[in-house]
Formats: sequence, structure tokens, C-alpha cells
Amino acid sequence: MADQKENEEVKEDEAKEQNSEETASSSSKANIVMWAILATVVLIGFSGGYGAARIFASSEQQAEEVAAQQQEEEEKAKLEEPLVEPTKEEENSWEFPLDTVIANLDEPGVTRYVRAALILRISNDLPEAEYKAVLESKKSELVDWLYSYMAGLSLEDVQGTRNLERFKLEVQKNFNDLLFPDSKPMIIRILTKEFQIQ
Repeated sequence: MADQKENEEVKEDEAKEQNSEETASSSSKANIVMWAILATVVLIGFSGGYGAARIFASSEQQAEEVAAQQQEEEEKAKLEEPLVEPTKEEENSWEFPLDTVIANLDEPGVTRYVRAALILRISNDLPEAEYKAVLESKKSELVDWLYSYMAGLSLEDVQGTRNLERFKLEVQKNFNDLLFPDSKPMIIRILTKEFQIQ
């Protein structure tokens, strides 16, 4: 009977050990599965973030390439445009060059500037010999006005052919107002010798 009791105790102990091994084994398997799931989630998260970063970076790069290509096409179109034929009034005109003006553009956060060298085409109704000295004396006022005007422009205001033409017309109007306030406008066109944006 003692042997039988001992056998039962040994069997019970073996059953307990087997149960604890099975529990440890299933707990170990659960831990392994949990770690595998966690590693998979982390890996997916990193690859998703990397993929999203690549997508955003490539779309920004594409936008920059498209903008550069459009600017290049605009420059080619400018070069291919035929020169404007001078009018009869312009054939009988003379030119007065202004000093080069460099002004920072009104762009928050970045330093961009425009450099302009302009030539005033003046009607022959105003004799060159007599009026050149008057223009020389007013040159500093014209350059000052031009500097102030350019400093108030944004990058968008000076880019492209249309904006350049608008700029020249505005300068022409204001120079005529400064120089000939009570008479007909004598500046018939503004020519650009240099116009750079940087």
C-alpha cells in the first residue's frame, strides 16, 4: 500500500511537472508569437514611413523639375520672339541710360534681389543736346524712385515676360510723371539692358 501511495505521489508529481512544462511551453510560444507580431508591426511602420517619405520627396522633386522646365521654356520663348519693330515715333528718338539698380525683393524669410539696368527711349520732340543735361541732373531722383519701387516687389511680381512688361510700363508712367508732370509724356519706351533675379 505504501508502494502504491508512493507511486500515486510520483505520478501526481510527474503530472504536475508535465502541466508546468506545458504551461511554460505554451507561455514561451505565446511570447515568441507576441514578439514576432511586434517585430512585424515595427518593420511595417518603418517601411511605411520610409515609403511615405520617398513619395513626398519625389513629388517635391518632380514639382521643382516641372518649375525649372517651365522657366527654361519661357526663356527659350523670349529668345525666339521677334524683336519689336520700332514705331515711327521711336525711329526719331534718342536713348538715355540709367545706372544699374540692385534692390532686395520683398520676400519674407529669404534674401532675393533684382538687378536692373534700364534705358529710357525719349521722343525727339525733346532735343537731345538740350535735355541730356537736365536728365543727368534728375538721374539720382529716377534711380532713387526705381530702387524704392523694386524693393516693394515680390519675386512673383518680377518673374516672367508679362510681369517684366508690366514693370517697364509702370516705370515709364512714373518717370514721365516725375520728369514731365504738366506736359505730354516724353519717355516713349523703357528698354532693359539687364534684368536679373537672384
